[in-house]
Order: sequence, then structure tokens, then C-alpha cells
Amino acid sequence: ELDHAIGFSGKVDNSVFLHPNAKEYIMIAGCSIVTGDLNDPHSQHFLTAHDDLITCISISNQGHLLAQAKKAQFDVVIWDYNQKKAIFRLSEHDYAVSNLAFSHDDALLISTGNQLDGKMFIWNTSNGHIVSSLQVILRFSQMVSHPSAGVVLSRTSSLEILQATNS
Repeated sequence: ELDHAIGFSGKVDNSVFLHPNAKEYIMIAGCSIVTGDLNDPHSQHFLTAHDDLITCISISNQGHLLAQAKKAQFDVVIWDYNQKKAIFRLSEHDYAVSNLAFSHDDALLISTGNQLDGKMFIWNTSNGHIVSSLQVILRFSQMVSHPSAGVVLSRTSSLEILQATNS
């Protein structure tokens, strides 16, 4: 059993993160997510829900949830970060998921597929159900939480899409 890892998937954009608690890090290492303590290099956890390369991850703003997607299976896995346990497997994309982002309050997760998939889903993170979906043919280049508006701002080269929560 693997006890300790050094290295990360440097060919994947946004593959290393500082946890919101500023005491831990999260990184993609092939088909696993590695979480670790910044002060103890031997204190690591390996989160594995797929058997192929992870294409993207997102950490909730409060740090209690983590979402991941992979290259060949087209589902999204939401993890309970504190328990290091997969809690939802979201399987609606037909091709690779290219972006994931949590809303400012962590109640929602947005997932966008690659150009072949052309789908965007907004998921309820408390029950794993779809809140909204959209068939798009755009390439999303960036997704960020937008606290003043409510949820997520998705940017393409020529369009901005804003999805607000039901407040």
C-alpha cells in the first residue's frame, strides 16, 4: 500500500491547491487526489474514485467538499473532505468534464463538459440532484465563484454566463 507520494500532475491546469484552512494542500497525482498536511509530509490521504487520469478538481469555499472529474469516465465525484469519503457520483455528461466550480455558499456545483459534450449542469451539493442544465456548444475557459451575484460566473472567449441561486 502506498504510504507517501511526492509529485503532482503538472500537465493538468489548476492541479495544486491550498486548502481554505491554510494548513493542508490538495493536488492531482494521476488517478488520485492527494491531500496532505503542510507541516507533516508523511500525513497524506489518497482519494481515488476513478482508474484514469483526473482532468479537474474544485474545492468548496469552506473546504468541506471536493469535486473531481476524470478523462475517460464522464462522471463527477463529490467528496466529503473531512471524512475523505465519496458522497455523490454525478453521471450526466456524455464526454469529458472540463471545469468544476462551487457556488460562494457551497450549495451548488457547476460542471461543464468539453466541446464534444457541450453540456453544463448545476448540481445541489446536499443531495446530488440536478438543479439546472444547459446544452451549450461553447468552450468554457474559466469558472469562478461570484459572491455578489450568488453563484458562478463562467467565461468563454466571447460570452459570460451568470447563474444565480434561488435566494
